[in-house]
Amino acid sequence: MQRDPHERQAGRRSRLTACLGVLVVLAAGSGAARAIQPPPTEGGEAVPSTPMSGMTAAASCVVSLPWFGHQDLDYAAPHGTITMADDGGWCALQFVQVFRELSIVPGISVVAVPNHGEARAERLPERLAIVYRPAPGFIGTDHFAVRTDGPVPHTIPIDVTVR
Repeated sequence: MQRDPHERQAGRRSRLTACLGVLVVLAAGSGAARAIQPPPTEGGEAVPSTPMSGMTAAASCVVSLPWFGHQDLDYAAPHGTITMADDGGWCALQFVQVFRELSIVPGISVVAVPNHGEARAERLPERLAIVYRPAPGFIGTDHFAVRTDGPVPHTIPIDVTVR
C-alpha cells in the first residue's frame, strides 16, 4: 500500500521537529552554564608586569587597567592609570587581549604621546606592554594613549600621576 505524499511530508516534518527539539535543549543547556559564569567575548585585562628588557623599574609603580571590551551585552571602555615616583625608572603596564574566548596578541602603538615624559608600547610573545617614564624632575599629571590593531581595535587612554 502506498502512502499519500502529504502524509510522508508530515512524517518528515515531525522527525525534523523532534531533532530540532533535541538541538534546542542542548543549546539551552549550554546557554544556562554560560549565564552562570560568562566567558569574555572580546577585550583586555591587565596582568602582572615588569619593564621591558634593559629598562630600570621605578621604585614605586601602581598600574590599573580594569577589564575592557565586550562581555555579553555590556561594553566597558578601556582606560588605564599609572601612579608612580619620579626616580628615573620606568613604570610598566602589561595586558592580554581576548577575542571570542581566545587570547590574542595584536599589534600596539602609542597614538598620543605624553607631554611630560616618554611612553612606549610593545608586542610581547603572550601579551602587550606599555611603559612610561616621566621627564626628569616632573611631578604632576600626564596623559597618553595607545591603540591595539585588532581584530577589534581599541584606543586606550592612560592617565599618569607622578609624585
